[in-house]
Amino acid sequence: MKVKDRLANKRFELDQKIVEKERTIDEMRQTFREASRFLDELEMEISRGFSEIQALNEELIAQGSYQSHWESVENQGKQHYLSQLLENERVELTKSHQSVINSLEEERSAIQKERNNLSWD
Repeated sequence: MKVKDRLANKRFELDQKIVEKERTIDEMRQTFREASRFLDELEMEISRGFSEIQALNEELIAQGSYQSHWESVENQGKQHYLSQLLENERVELTKSHQSVINSLEEERSAIQKERNNLSWD
């Protein structure tokens, strides 16, 4: 096999690796968007649920239920805890995602550099 053919084959192989890295990056970004959307929806559902509970507690408080007042305070604490938990998960998800994307982009750049350094002769 001629040197020129070997270089062409190597260039083709590296091009395929680059395309695969780019595909993986795109898939990771899509997965991140879906996970973020899920966390947003979960947060909205939790907020909606606690709002409904709060409305019921307010009705009971208006009817003179002293225990409902304490349940309301307790539920606010639970809602705050869950909001913080979701925010922490969102931060960790973002950090992990960015780390993986950076790593994949570095790998892609290294492959591109290797391909670009191949001789055209």
